[in-house]
Amino acid sequence: MNASWAVWGDPSTLTSYDFDPVLGLPVDADGLPTRAVRQVAHATRVILGLNAGNDMDRGSWSNFHNSMKNNDHLLAAAIHNSPLEGAFMTDLLHTTTSGSVEEVKILVKENPVLVTDGLKRLQELLSMMSPGKKSKPLLICLGVDVFNYLQVGAQMEGKTTKGTKGSGAEWFSHKSFNAVKVWHYSSNNSRRHHNSPTEYRAHLHAVVKQACEAMTVSVPAAPESA
Repeated sequence: MNASWAVWGDPSTLTSYDFDPVLGLPVDADGLPTRAVRQVAHATRVILGLNAGNDMDRGSWSNFHNSMKNNDHLLAAAIHNSPLEGAFMTDLLHTTTSGSVEEVKILVKENPVLVTDGLKRLQELLSMMSPGKKSKPLLICLGVDVFNYLQVGAQMEGKTTKGTKGSGAEWFSHKSFNAVKVWHYSSNNSRRHHNSPTEYRAHLHAVVKQACEAMTVSVPAAPESA
């Protein structure tokens, strides 16, 4: 399944994910997210990747919840004990499982409908999880590729978008959501975050804060526990 929630382990007992190899989403005997996960789960913020790669082969809820091999611990450490904990997590290109970004780009060039279909499916999921909600969710795009494809998809819908580039945070607004670009956490991006959970956490939260200030929206507070 190429969707999950931004919870790794029991958030009430684990204090650090810096070097924790056990990064699965906590599930009950039926394979469903535990009550502790459901208490913090929300879709006011969404962590958005490009595609699931080969993650879908690892079973339900495994996307973004693999091991240190995929640098998932950086993402876990960045989100743990923050307003982003419990955020919905998914990929824009939900039917594409290639492990190579270059392969994905070729597929999208040959099949542009992958982007528009992905955006349509994403909006349907957000609407389903937050029916009647007037405030727009904040999509935190993991890397430049998913951010650019998301913006292209929004523009193809004919929606008005706006954003900034340069030294500040890069973001845009859509009728259904706001979006901001952050570094991808993979080891391929180590020249930026140096594979440091501390550095990646600082980057992610600083950029989200800058973008929200530029969009004149508040970083949503974490929802009340059930």
